[in-house]
Amino acid sequence: LGIYFIVNENRAVTRTAISSYQQTELEIVRDAARSTREYVYIQTVVLNRTDIGAIEQEVFVKFIAPIHLLDNGDAWIYAPDHVVFDLSSDFPDEYRGKSMAEIFALQKNAGASHYEEMTADVTAAREGSGYYIWLPEKGEEIAAWTPVTVGTYTWTIGLSTPLPEILEATGATETTRTSALLLGTGILIAAVLFLAWLRADVRRGCFEEILHDSEARYSAMVNNAPGPVLTLKDGIVQYINDAGVRASGYSREEIIGRSILDFLDDDSRKVTTAAAKIRAGTPDHISEYEVGFKRKDGHPLQLIVRAIDTMYAGETVTLVILVDITDRKRADEALKMQKEMASLM
Repeated sequence: LGIYFIVNENRAVTRTAISSYQQTELEIVRDAARSTREYVYIQTVVLNRTDIGAIEQEVFVKFIAPIHLLDNGDAWIYAPDHVVFDLSSDFPDEYRGKSMAEIFALQKNAGASHYEEMTADVTAAREGSGYYIWLPEKGEEIAAWTPVTVGTYTWTIGLSTPLPEILEATGATETTRTSALLLGTGILIAAVLFLAWLRADVRRGCFEEILHDSEARYSAMVNNAPGPVLTLKDGIVQYINDAGVRASGYSREEIIGRSILDFLDDDSRKVTTAAAKIRAGTPDHISEYEVGFKRKDGHPLQLIVRAIDTMYAGETVTLVILVDITDRKRADEALKMQKEMASLM
């Protein structure tokens, strides 16, 4: 998304810079065209001169050559069938006496391109703007041109400037550079965050694997414990080991998902509820109390409960360990009765 945004922003900035610069070029060549028209009119109509070649050189020196845009901007004037050039300069002989279309056709072998619209407008004396490539290493040249007609004479005055210079002068290059820097910084930050996440994810995977192995060993140890062990969530049985299943007389499916209170007598329910409230308000508190458990076959069990609230898989659960004291309670009752009978005798 960042790359898409930057590319589109750069395109918009470039289009805006080109459009604004072409409008500036067009205003300049229009001013040069008005001055040229007035000068040629005076020379040919008022002064009745017929030496058009000399007049073209005067126009070139007075109105075209002084125009300078940026470092490598170029101002030019073409008649429909020939180019007007500075006679004092080293102008290539192969371009002398040729039209713009013919000159660009010669330059095509050196990489010139995208000039067809401009050459057609110059030949037909039409105003316009666009771009062309004279040399590939120089890049696109942004141009604007307008015709000048005086009597039967017609010329086209134009301006062209390399696109990189325009972008640099208008600040578009700096905007693009800043956007690219911001994008690069964003990508770097994203890469760092991704690598940090990847490292954390790998470590989490290793930790989860260790935790899974630990849970498997813990589950095996608890399941093979000699006494009943349960885990509760809000009083609902989530897990019971094999010893607990055997002691209760129920199947595991009949126990899991039910409230532990369903298996207790009335007094034991009150004690269990009270102990749960104490644990909820006292972290790490271990509850220890005695309850009466109703087996499936109706036989009661007397159990000592040891319970503690702990965290498991991100949730608070109650770990419950049960100790069956039914036989001991019966023995205590029998001993008590014997003592009472001896005392009575």
